[in-house]
Amino acid sequence: MAQSPSKKTPSRKAAAQKAAAKKSAGKKAGAKKTRAKKAAPLPPPPFPEAAVLQAFMDEIASAGWTDLNLAAVAGRAKVDPSELERRYATKTSLLRAFQDMVDEQVMAAVDPEDQDESTRDRLFDLLMQRFDVLAPYKAGLARLSRELIGDPIALVVWGARLKRSMAWILSASGGPSDSCLGRVHTDGLTALWLATARVWLQDDTPDLTKTMAALDKNLARAEQAANQLAQLLWRRGAAA
Repeated sequence: MAQSPSKKTPSRKAAAQKAAAKKSAGKKAGAKKTRAKKAAPLPPPPFPEAAVLQAFMDEIASAGWTDLNLAAVAGRAKVDPSELERRYATKTSLLRAFQDMVDEQVMAAVDPEDQDESTRDRLFDLLMQRFDVLAPYKAGLARLSRELIGDPIALVVWGARLKRSMAWILSASGGPSDSCLGRVHTDGLTALWLATARVWLQDDTPDLTKTMAALDKNLARAEQAANQLAQLLWRRGAAA
């Protein structure tokens, strides 16, 4: 016997309500998943080390080395002071980071095709490249050169890093760096760099004419001294 329409209607209505409830629940679950996905934390932006080091040198130029503090550097660089202090506990740490950054940029300028040039020519090119890298920080370096002597610990750190830089430049130019003779050459190149840097700090020519002339003159003297040292060592070896 066929069922009456009145008995079919409640069943269809219940099924429709059940389907609607299931669809609504699915939408809510999807919305929750969407909200949860959107609420996922974004990765922090990269630490602006270049901007921090620029602010560091600008602060030295403005306030000097003695009165320098990390909070002022953070303010100039527009970074969180606590994050800056976490990365660099002291201003001497920033000084080391600055020297490392300079070395990295000079290293990036080394051209393998220059291997056929003389050691003197390659030294000239790399040392002038170093002056080019340092150019944006000249004001800070000028003040640092006057005030760093008052901070023996920072001065030792600066000197050790500078000597390491000169050893690398000497090696990249084809000169000795690891032997006892290499250490003598490294000390000589460090002295040569400091003498030339004094001229550079006062050089106001647009193409660094005075600096290049001083560097060329100092390299000629160093080459002469190196030749004399080599002759002296050869004579001692021959006489032994």
